[in-house]
Amino acid sequence: ALVPGGAWAASNQEVAQEIAGRLADSGRLSDYDIKIKFEKGTATLRGRVQSKDQMFQAISIAQGVVGVTRVVNEMT
Repeated sequence: ALVPGGAWAASNQEVAQEIAGRLADSGRLSDYDIKIKFEKGTATLRGRVQSKDQMFQAISIAQGVVGVTRVVNEMT
């Protein structure tokens, strides 16, 4: 959707899908199950990863997506 000033704003679902795609394409995660919720700049990552390193990688990837201003970690 266009927002004032002519900028393009992705929907919450589109941003969540972008995060999911980047997690899958990163090659840095394996055997993980992360659910992503995005609303008002906040991405919530909930689910299971194999290690603390994978958790940090997932957070870093999510933070790199346009529109994400905060990441809430609910991964185990």
